[in-house]
Amino acid sequence: MKITKDKKISRIIVLILIYVLFLGEGGVLLANTLGRQSDTLSPRSSVTALFLQKTFLKKSLVVSNTHTYVEVEETERTQIYNQIARQWNNNREKRLKRFLRKYNASANSRASHINFAGESTGISFEYGFREARVFHHGLFKDEEGGFWILKKKVKVVDDDDEDDFIEMRRYRQKNFSPRERLAYLIAKDRANFTEIRLLNFKEASAMGITEQDKDKYYLTRVTTRKDVRAEKVAHKDIKQAFSSLFVAYIFLRKIDPFHGNVVYADNLPVAIDHDEILRYDLFFNKKDGFNGFATLFMSHFFFRSLPIAPYEEYRRNNNLKFECKLRKINEVIDEDNYSKACGMIRKVIEEFGLSEAFMVSENLDEEYIRQSILEFKQTKNARKLAKQAGYKRKKALDSAVRMIESNKDTLGRDVNEVLKLMTGEDYGLDKLDVSSRKKTRGLKINKGNINLENIVGMAI
Repeated sequence: MKITKDKKISRIIVLILIYVLFLGEGGVLLANTLGRQSDTLSPRSSVTALFLQKTFLKKSLVVSNTHTYVEVEETERTQIYNQIARQWNNNREKRLKRFLRKYNASANSRASHINFAGESTGISFEYGFREARVFHHGLFKDEEGGFWILKKKVKVVDDDDEDDFIEMRRYRQKNFSPRERLAYLIAKDRANFTEIRLLNFKEASAMGITEQDKDKYYLTRVTTRKDVRAEKVAHKDIKQAFSSLFVAYIFLRKIDPFHGNVVYADNLPVAIDHDEILRYDLFFNKKDGFNGFATLFMSHFFFRSLPIAPYEEYRRNNNLKFECKLRKINEVIDEDNYSKACGMIRKVIEEFGLSEAFMVSENLDEEYIRQSILEFKQTKNARKLAKQAGYKRKKALDSAVRMIESNKDTLGRDVNEVLKLMTGEDYGLDKLDVSSRKKTRGLKINKGNINLENIVGMAI
């Protein structure tokens, strides 16, 4: 039976589909073949062939960008872990030295008589973060030599379904890949946030993950000195790096930015574990609600980072008094009285003279903070980024986008309010919000059957 030219093209199209789906770059070759054959077809078939060539070529190039991941052997994995621990411990010690040097030199420290722990006291990385905990479900290396941690989403409710809020409040939704990847995509080139990658079928299959479980796993990058030198971090100036992270935390509503969620590469801070971030299921854009976020943020970023001595040492001088005040703040937080908690936080910081030492220890710089606010206010295409991050359901997608857009509108004001809590000073950053006086909403914590201590692991 004689086969027509158009039927031959149909067979080529079938082959292209096969190559695009399974061989990636092979699809490019066949797509080009289809384009060359279009000259010999009828006008109608020629138009169809050229359209398919363009479509399949685009698809093939996407598939050809598939990465290769190989699990790291135990010896090398231990070396990487030791490198992370060494950098973390060294930089934590430097940070504590900065704090103690400034605090001990101040008149407030002499008046308050707080005995903060020396730099050698305090938790080590190895104590708080076991190797198995750090690397979750395995450490892998890609084709360029980059290291990646395999994480698994803990599925509490159906995907990112916004309808079942009661279950989402009652049980913590952990390791939610769309949320982590969206945070990275927004912070990319603006702050040192570790990269998050999703897995396609070919990548997951090569790693021994079934097609059914593919969407349950994702990757978070281990930022190393090699990555810093390859310009894979947003900022290489220490103060700019710290200051932009501070702004990013507030913009993205990261409620647990304590020292354990920061690692170091070539002595530069890199934010990791973007899980407690963009929690639209806990925070809604309502008037008077910003105190809720600010309280949780300060409990982690400020108080949990202080070099407090072990419990038995609190009995000396005013250490016990300091601890009691922190416990009272925690009790008020448990009652959801965030306005009162913010007031108490400011009084404790002022009473014990903590502001200057903390700003110095965290390398926060006003000009870099101002610059970072303006950079994050340039965030565009939030909906496109949310889709790219993996948000699929309309309600969840809309909620994430709405949160980003509203936070962007009042970012200057929000950063200014947090700095007021920390220092008691008004930096005038609200003026960076063109319409800040018209928009006075903040974030409000959901009421109901929710235990915030279980959700965020309160530290104060």
